[in-house]
Amino acid sequence: MLKWILFDLNSFFASCEQQEDPSLRGRPVAVVPTMANTTSVIAASYEAKKFGIKTNTMVADAKKMCPGLVLKTGNHKLYTQY
Repeated sequence: MLKWILFDLNSFFASCEQQEDPSLRGRPVAVVPTMANTTSVIAASYEAKKFGIKTNTMVADAKKMCPGLVLKTGNHKLYTQY
């Protein structure tokens, strides 16, 4: 009998952004709460993860790790719709 279930949504926000904007597909994307080097990544696409970027990576560090990184401000209304 199933007692609990876990959903891993670690890249979900970034995947939603890539779905909404096809030009982002196949590119490293990081979702952030606000556009500032002093904040941290809240979601990284699989492409960004290849560079070592993950949840809680500081934006300034993420930019150094992946110079072509695309940053997107979180859009929780969109993610809820998905």
